[in-house]
Amino acid sequence: MNLYGVKEVLDIPVQYNMMNKKYIMNYISTLFIVTILIFSASGCKTVKQINKAISPKDSSAVVIIDQSKVDSLLMIRETIENMNRNYIDFKTFNAKIKVDYQDNKGRQPDVTAIVRIIKDSAIWISLTASFLNIEIYRVLITMDSVILLNKQDKKCNTARWIIYRK
Repeated sequence: MNLYGVKEVLDIPVQYNMMNKKYIMNYISTLFIVTILIFSASGCKTVKQINKAISPKDSSAVVIIDQSKVDSLLMIRETIENMNRNYIDFKTFNAKIKVDYQDNKGRQPDVTAIVRIIKDSAIWISLTASFLNIEIYRVLITMDSVILLNKQDKKCNTARWIIYRK
């Protein structure tokens, strides 16, 4: 027995056992922290890598018209056939669109439009400036009205129209 009331085992001093335990605990905690840092760093990917995996697809294509085939009726039929071939039947639609815009002062702010559509019911558009993620305009188009909410000037404009159906 020693001063601490602990019996020494195999003639190893108690102080040495305590120092060894502290060393092991420090080693384990350091190893744990390093492991967490490695897993968290390897789990993060940059946006560029993700964008390369999901390559942006521009749905608008430039069509070069051959002047020898200027038959307008044929061109209209081909266009309608292409539209019908690519028709998507939907109930709801949701899209996030990057808008290229230039104001009258020549500035080109980064503008993003979020478009939500409920078929035969409503179209909701929200225009957001990417700088500080500020919403600029909100538009709600329904069967009988258009509501434009200007968030910067805090104004609301409404327009109603009547569609006669037979």
